[in-house]
Amino acid sequence: MKELEQLITAIRCVKENNFEPIKVSAQGQVAELVEVVNEMLEEVGQRLKEKETRLDEQVVTLYTLNYAVKIISVTLRLEELLPIALETFIDIGKVHGCSIGLLDKQDRLKIKVQENISEIDRKIIYGVIREKEPYVGELQGKALLCLPLMGREKPVGVVSIYDRIDKQQFSHEDVNIISTLATQVGVSIENAQLYEELARWNKELEQTVAERTKELREANEKLKKMDKAKSDFLSMVAHELRTPLTSIKAFTEMLLRKPDGEMEKRTKYLGIIHSECNRLTRLINDVLDLAKIEAGKIEWNIQPISMAEVVNTALTSTHKLAEDKELKTEPLIEDDLPPVLADHDRLIQVIINLVGNAVKFTDKGGRIEVSVKKKLTPDKCIHVSVSDTGIGIRKKDLGKVFQKFKQVGSGMTDRPEGTGLGLSICREIIEHHKGKIWVESELKKGTTFHFTLPLEDDVDKKEVER
Repeated sequence: MKELEQLITAIRCVKENNFEPIKVSAQGQVAELVEVVNEMLEEVGQRLKEKETRLDEQVVTLYTLNYAVKIISVTLRLEELLPIALETFIDIGKVHGCSIGLLDKQDRLKIKVQENISEIDRKIIYGVIREKEPYVGELQGKALLCLPLMGREKPVGVVSIYDRIDKQQFSHEDVNIISTLATQVGVSIENAQLYEELARWNKELEQTVAERTKELREANEKLKKMDKAKSDFLSMVAHELRTPLTSIKAFTEMLLRKPDGEMEKRTKYLGIIHSECNRLTRLINDVLDLAKIEAGKIEWNIQPISMAEVVNTALTSTHKLAEDKELKTEPLIEDDLPPVLADHDRLIQVIINLVGNAVKFTDKGGRIEVSVKKKLTPDKCIHVSVSDTGIGIRKKDLGKVFQKFKQVGSGMTDRPEGTGLGLSICREIIEHHKGKIWVESELKKGTTFHFTLPLEDDVDKKEVER
């Protein structure tokens, strides 16, 4: 009985987590009972140690998981987030291999980061995405776990972890812990994608705002220049109108004061009044012509015309101007020129403006040539040039000659009379005919204005908008 009491006392010590072997001197059945109890104590102690070890591992895993989630949750750049997530899955899953794939806008999966893992059957991957459930299995005889990376409403990708270090399969506890990480990673990936999309939108918005601001600034500067140009134009037109009107008024008053004055003086005064009226007419016509052309309200009479006839008519009209300054005008017109589709009267206006401009800036005794010829290269066209031996134009002013309201002299003379609209009108007319106009000049040696008009193969059959 003494040995049995000692055995009972030793068994009670197990309540206090004492799993040391029972040391009782006994014989017979008592000795057998002691042996069985010691075997049980040894097994229970071993199991408790394994549980403690497992629990310690889980505590470390949870601590690591908590630390990793904190880092992952505040990382908003995918290129930084994905490598961190990959290493965390490898550590938490205690595996050798891992891969993370993300879905694009067309729901196509693309592997973004991976380490020590072979390609996984796409059926498995898309099954995980479709079912939104983990897959536990094997790949090449090694443990495989695939989990959906869930955003707030739908999967954003898949994580696959592979080849456990302990060569065991993934337990239910393993899947739960890794699923917790996968959920956080999924949300963080979605946040990073939204952040990147927002950053891209912000960048595009900033670029658009910068472009629009630049456009508005340029438009504002252009409006300022236009406003100044129009102010200058109005001031100049007012001056140009005032000058002939003052002259007309003065000589009219003189005629009224002396209605019976000398016939020679009366004739002279009337001639001046007539000249100033013509000057006013030209000024008003130029302003009205340009306004109509720019507003698209001018009527174009497009038809096949002869450039030789146009040039000859224009030279006849300007003959008196050239003759008064003793200038020689010479037409150089090729024979057998093909007809051109154009407005006859408007082209005469262009030639008259160019010849009149040449007369204005060419000294007495100079020469003016008007050349017309056909060109086949680079494009089929009629090429017209008006050359003079006048004062020329400074190189820096060549780009201004066709600008509205600009008057360009040689820099050696006073500002010429006129509105500064004649050459602008010429450019508008030529460009309406799909032609080109330009100027070449050398100071003190003369100026040549060129323009071209395209030729059509079947000029008589072509329909033209008038």
